Amino acid sequence: MTNETGGGWNEWSKYVLKELTSLTTSQETLKTKVEEHTIEIAKLKLKFAIYGSIAAFIGTVIINLVFHFIK
Repeated sequence: MTNETGGGWNEWSKYVLKELTSLTTSQETLKTKVEEHTIEIAKLKLKFAIYGSIAAFIGTVIINLVFHFIK
């Protein structure tokens, strides 16, 4: 009876360790993907800030030109 229980636990412990290893690998993969997406989001935020600044500058120039020619 002891050998059967010990053998069952031995197999079960190997299975649990295998699953934990698999979960660790999956977690590391997800962490890497999240980091990549975080970098991409930061890049997009920077692009939007630059484009917004350019648009605001162009709008200001156009308004100033219009008011200059209206005078």
